[in-house]
Amino acid sequence: MTRLAKNGLIAGSWFQPLYYSLTKTEGYKEIANNKIVDGHYYAQTFSLPDKTDAIAKGFATVDPSVKVTTYTFWVDGPFFNYLNGEGL
Repeated sequence: MTRLAKNGLIAGSWFQPLYYSLTKTEGYKEIANNKIVDGHYYAQTFSLPDKTDAIAKGFATVDPSVKVTTYTFWVDGPFFNYLNGEGL
């Protein structure tokens, strides 16, 4: 069950800002965006590049006709660490 903190945020939640570049940038690390588009709507999830196949297969278990578009980009160290489960 989700609890709300007094200020309206989910209790125990953790926020990490995302700074990114679409080109390789010194000090930034590569991650992937896995995106599904349906008309004006889209869903996306960020992952480590080696996890993209597993994510696409996961989406396909929900809807086998879904097309997942994946591309890589570069992010700041703290956001990369967040994807690795660090800092939680």
